[in-house]
Amino acid sequence: MSRRRQRGQAMVEFAVSVPLLMLVLLGLFKFGAAMYQYDLVDNAARVATRYAAVHGSTCTKSGCLATQSTIQAFTLIHSSSMLSTHSPITVGTPVYTPGGCQAAGCTVTITVTSQFSFLGLSKQLSSTSSMVISQ
Repeated sequence: MSRRRQRGQAMVEFAVSVPLLMLVLLGLFKFGAAMYQYDLVDNAARVATRYAAVHGSTCTKSGCLATQSTIQAFTLIHSSSMLSTHSPITVGTPVYTPGGCQAAGCTVTITVTSQFSFLGLSKQLSSTSSMVISQ
């Protein structure tokens, strides 16, 4: 009779522990997905900032000056892998310092954001990148 009770106890312990284990595993997977999406947002910020820094105000080709729309279009094209699996990114307005200077030697800063959702909760992922304008 004692062995029979122990077998029932093991089934109850298994039934309690398996959902908890699955919950922990799901949390680990979603945390990994959040880190992956943040890495994509961070990379998109670097891509946008590099584009703005390379296409400064003295760009010699016609139409190659870095504007908000060209920076956003370039970033979205080069971040297309993220757009297919996650929420879209938003490229912020570039900030040129000092005082709006777009010449070589000035600094451009761009912030890129995206939303990460899990179980109805939403978290905004954001990354900021700065670079000195090269030309």
